Amino acid sequence: MKPINLLRLAVLVWAVAFSLNVWSQTVAQTGQIMWGINGHPQGTGSGSYVTTDIQQQLKLVADAGFKSYRIDLYSADANSMQALANVIAAAKAVGVQVLPILLPPTGSTEQESYNTGYAMGLAYARNFATDIPVWELGNEESDGMLIDPNGFGIDFSEFDRERYALVRGKLRGLLDGVNAGSPTAKRMIDGIVCEVGFFKGLWADGVKWDITAWHWYDSSGDITNSGCNGLNVIGVLHDSFHLPIWITEFGTYGTDKTAVRNTLIATMKQWNSIASQYDIQAGFIYELLDQHDEDGIQGEFGIFDSNGNGTAASDAIRGYLKRNPGAVVH
Repeated sequence: MKPINLLRLAVLVWAVAFSLNVWSQTVAQTGQIMWGINGHPQGTGSGSYVTTDIQQQLKLVADAGFKSYRIDLYSADANSMQALANVIAAAKAVGVQVLPILLPPTGSTEQESYNTGYAMGLAYARNFATDIPVWELGNEESDGMLIDPNGFGIDFSEFDRERYALVRGKLRGLLDGVNAGSPTAKRMIDGIVCEVGFFKGLWADGVKWDITAWHWYDSSGDITNSGCNGLNVIGVLHDSFHLPIWITEFGTYGTDKTAVRNTLIATMKQWNSIASQYDIQAGFIYELLDQHDEDGIQGEFGIFDSNGNGTAASDAIRGYLKRNPGAVVH
């Protein structure tokens, strides 16, 4: 009887691993970009993500043709856990996946940062192991770390080592915690603009991830010929780490949604054309809704207005995704 039980157990383990990995595998096999969008459904106060409830947000996401909704989480307390559960339930109802970003605070020592990151990663991954196949860990962690604020961050020598060590601890903790809670889940960390030197430093220090994530806004130019002396950022990421690439934030802002539309559609077309060359598997527009409670440009990134009404940008993207649906999430 023991050989039979072991065989059944092996089959069960394989089935669970397969179901959790099929999302990213499907993207890789199709050679198409999976398109998603960012939002803040855990918003508080009187913001647009509060006045537009979670079910309506996910309806907008699905109706526009997006396959995934990227959301930020700052705590592992009971309220935050329930908030993620609510988003997952609403997303499942409309056939959309959820990409959570875990954002613990950075500690005053590297070990403290590690412990905080580990605890948060473990708690979420363990509780949502059957629902979340991919986790994003930290958000633009190299931001503000350059010794010279006017530098590009292409080389690791450009970064403040003390601040780097604290963040390195946090990211290690998150990576280890998620792996302990959900060993088959994919883990990614993200970078910004041309700060590839930060990632090179992490890699050299043995900090390893499964998917390279990046943030790229139109103000930085062409990702293959950037404003950083023409650096091909996507090429450096591809050649340095040989991992799938997800661009988890891209976009532009403004009240002129026709201009927003033109920029976003041009970017999506370009990235679809180079996806196979650089193993770009996913792209996430920033963001779903304008935020009328935010000052300045932060309030103007939405493809829908702050009440969830369509704009020239949302209409065009819906049409583009209908013609170019991209990879399918299973």
